[in-house]
Amino acid sequence: MDFRKLIKRHRITKADVTIAVLPVPRNQVGGFGIVKVDDSGRVTGFVEKPQRDEQLPPFVTPREYVEKFDIAYKDRPYLASMGIYLFDRDGLVKLLQEKPPATDFGKDVFPRCVERLHVQTHVFDGYWEDLGTIRSFHECHMALAGDDPPFEFHEPEGVVYTRMRNLPPSRIVGSTLDRAIISDGCVILAGSRIERSVVGVRSRIGHNVTLRDTVIIGADRYDTDEERAANTAAGEPSRTIGDGTVIERAILDKDCRVGSNVRIINAKGVQEAEGPNYVIRDGIVVIPRQAVVPDGSVI
Repeated sequence: MDFRKLIKRHRITKADVTIAVLPVPRNQVGGFGIVKVDDSGRVTGFVEKPQRDEQLPPFVTPREYVEKFDIAYKDRPYLASMGIYLFDRDGLVKLLQEKPPATDFGKDVFPRCVERLHVQTHVFDGYWEDLGTIRSFHECHMALAGDDPPFEFHEPEGVVYTRMRNLPPSRIVGSTLDRAIISDGCVILAGSRIERSVVGVRSRIGHNVTLRDTVIIGADRYDTDEERAANTAAGEPSRTIGDGTVIERAILDKDCRVGSNVRIINAKGVQEAEGPNYVIRDGIVVIPRQAVVPDGSVI
């Protein structure tokens, strides 16, 4: 999203609050906050994740309002909150100081805005995903690493830059990469194969490792040569993945230590489970932040 357009909309309409919204069809409304607007785009009502059909008729958006932004209506009669808000600062401070104190922005603060303030909508129809579940987080990353990603980081009208970390370029030795996104500062050693996966900053992947449909968040720092030698002597894994390990359909959070000859493959197709160093949600294995998976483990 080009936030300059959001700001322009906010200033032109002289709104107190402007919320970014996305047109959605009927089968998606249960997962979002849905706004009701008048012909000018001013928000006149809000319902959080409606589940009953009788709640929806008042929230059907006028086709003319959506199409005036050169956005196709396409049987998407509802406007879903994207969780992106632009406030006048003084108004926001006042809302946050009210009693009782708000504990959730979407459920507490925004409904108060609708009741009392001029709230406008900014309609958006580009790439956006709700990452509220393990499955959606995983699927989003797999799509970005796929053959035809839904979003391109190098679009000429707005390149997306990561935060500057001043890391060395990644070093890849005798390995095969297929539909992979590799971040800065990684080391991938000989014989490894990475398929449809995302590898985060400072990741170190050993010899003959196989990654498929996997997201590795990366690490906050490197292990030194001395630390790796000490870990090997103590029989403990170093950051990030040891030799001969196979990982499929998984998410590894930051600073994980996965040993050698580990199998994280969920061979039995378990949908929901928890263990001492892993969680399975929707069939996807998640290794929590700083978790240690010893050599030879099978998950």
